[in-house]
Amino acid sequence: MKVIPLRGYWNDIGYPWDYIDVNMHVLKETGFSVGGNTEIWGSAIIRKPVVIGEGCEIKNCVIESSVIGDGCTIGEFSIVKRSVVINRSNVPHLNYVADSVIGERCNLWVGTKIANLRFDEKNMKMEIKDGGLRQR
Repeated sequence: MKVIPLRGYWNDIGYPWDYIDVNMHVLKETGFSVGGNTEIWGSAIIRKPVVIGEGCEIKNCVIESSVIGDGCTIGEFSIVKRSVVINRSNVPHLNYVADSVIGERCNLWVGTKIANLRFDEKNMKMEIKDGGLRQR
């Protein structure tokens, strides 16, 4: 065994918010990338940094500071901000996805809203208990 000191960024990705933080770091390094065979409609708004995988369909939507995996569809009038949408997932029309990780092969329902947002503007609090994660 040999120890080699790391001279760059490192973050343990044990929790979903860590996974988002790591992806946001990589986005800053990458800036903007679109995979082959991806269709982006002219009415789509892409706010960099953004990485979009191969074979995606990006319709009339807004994508900001996010990673979109291979084979994903982001539908009309949807917003994806500071999120990671993993391969072959669909965010159909009229969705709002922010500060979230959408797993592989997920299909959100029309009008789904997923975000870390409280209407009273207080901080979100999470509790880890018995191996599970709950919002308090």
